[in-house]
Amino acid sequence: MPNGCSYANLFIFPNPKKVSPKDAMKQKWYVGCKFYDPIYSDKYPKGYFWRKMGLAEFKDYKERLKAANILLDEMQRALDKCYNPIPEVRKFQPIDEGDYSPDLYLIEALELAFKDHAENITKEYAAGIKSNLKKIKPIIVKLKYDYLKIRDTELKHVKKILDNCILSSYSYNKYKIHLSTLFNILCANSCLIQNPCEYIPVKNHIKKDKKILTKDQFDEIYNFLLDRYPDYANYCQIFHMSGCRSTELLGIKRSEVNIEKQEFIITVKKRSSHIRETRAIIPEALPFWKIQVDKCLFEDDYLFGVGFSPELRDGPITHDLPGKYWKRYIQKKFNIDITFYPLKHLFLDKIAELYGIEAAQGMAGHLNGKTTEIYAIYNKKRELEKLKKISLEIGDM
Repeated sequence: MPNGCSYANLFIFPNPKKVSPKDAMKQKWYVGCKFYDPIYSDKYPKGYFWRKMGLAEFKDYKERLKAANILLDEMQRALDKCYNPIPEVRKFQPIDEGDYSPDLYLIEALELAFKDHAENITKEYAAGIKSNLKKIKPIIVKLKYDYLKIRDTELKHVKKILDNCILSSYSYNKYKIHLSTLFNILCANSCLIQNPCEYIPVKNHIKKDKKILTKDQFDEIYNFLLDRYPDYANYCQIFHMSGCRSTELLGIKRSEVNIEKQEFIITVKKRSSHIRETRAIIPEALPFWKIQVDKCLFEDDYLFGVGFSPELRDGPITHDLPGKYWKRYIQKKFNIDITFYPLKHLFLDKIAELYGIEAAQGMAGHLNGKTTEIYAIYNKKRELEKLKKISLEIGDM
């Protein structure tokens, strides 16, 4: 085994060769072995005693013995796959990195699919899936699905995992979406025939109204930032009127902005591809773009570097910096619980009001109009107000 690990032979207790069936049925059964990991030699100097119980449900001796042997075989397969059962570890050593197989165990299969998926999505989205997987793993172990092979994974297993996570309806649906994406990857790599999430129903939940700034609030905040943190103030205006993600804006270089044509180029990471897209600079945003471009010294300068001023550097600043600035300098100062990202909502909602949801969809680069409707949160309210003005003019009939 890797990392100097080793284990003694697995055994069934009580030993069926030494104890009569009658006496054996009076004892607590388990399958176990001693596992040694040099990294944890201080905590487990004599090795960690790994055992699996849960055999008491079999009341007949022959059935219990058969179940114990099945459990022993599964544990042996796990050890053959370099499984480390020590509580602080509880993970498989990958068989062959990047090697998909129907014989992968559920946890390692999901981890392998996530590794591939993470290369094609934003860091924020990947972090969300990774966090969900981290919460799911103990549930998989608790349900004894850590020995479940991916080819044998069915809807009933996934549903039981989700049900045991004790999630709100909203989180339940999110977990289901994330798992479904990973299972799709596994299906595409011949590990599964059918996605086990396919027929798991979506749970109903009451959507909370998103909180966004009013124009007056934003104007007050902008004037405060302009006085204290002018470079960040300029970034806020550009972000506000671009419809882009911070990840996309922070990756823009001077050479990718054309002030004369009112255009800029971004690299969009959506679904399974990276696409270069040209976006429009609206007239109201043009002065802020000019300020930023005029500060650049080189064509390869990132438009936003440390402190949000242009900088020649090896790569863009981290995507979470705008939000951290907002939390530190705005949320505490103005005592509001509105985060940075709703600046985008404010802009897209205004575009939807003036030019329609399709124009807002174009500004945001959304592939689906329903996604844009999430951001243009007052759009439904405006539609409702329009309906209130409909008249059949019955009195004239």
